[in-house]
Amino acid sequence: FIDEGMAEASTIVYFERIRGEAAADLHRIVNLSNSYAFQYALGGDSVVNQPTDAFGDPGAYFASVYSKAGLGFDALRVEIGDDAFFAGLSDYTATHRFDVAAPDDLRAAFEDASGEDLAAFWRGWFETAGDRITVTVEIDVAATGTPAAATPDATPTG
Repeated sequence: FIDEGMAEASTIVYFERIRGEAAADLHRIVNLSNSYAFQYALGGDSVVNQPTDAFGDPGAYFASVYSKAGLGFDALRVEIGDDAFFAGLSDYTATHRFDVAAPDDLRAAFEDASGEDLAAFWRGWFETAGDRITVTVEIDVAATGTPAAATPDATPTG
C-alpha cells in the first residue's frame, strides 16, 4: 500500500504544483474518493495494511491500496504539513534505500520529522476498518429537471 498509495498522493502534489488546486481536487474526487466511496457502498471499509490475498475481491484491493491509502497519505500531508511530510519521505528513502522497509518504518520517519505521535492517525487510515466514512453527493437539478453531474466526496472521519 505504501507504493501505490504514495503514488496517488504524489499525483495530487504534482497536480497542485503544475496544474493547480482545482486539478488536484478533481483527481481526489474522480480517481480516489469515487473509487473508495463506491467500494465502501458495495462492501464496506477495508484495512489497507494487509496481505494482498486477504482482500475479498479486486475491487476492495484497488479501493483500499490505491484510493484509501492515497487519501490517507494526502490527509497525513495536511495533518503534519508539507515540510514535515517531505522531510519524513526524504529520511525514509535515505534510510531504507536498497533495503526492505515496513510500514512502521515510514510512520516512524513521519513522526521523527513532525515531532508528533501519529499512531492513532496511522491506525485509523491504514490498520483498521469500520464506519468512519462520510459520503456526500451534491446533485444540481436544472430547470428541465435533469440532474447535473454529481460531486461525490468520501472522507474517513475517524
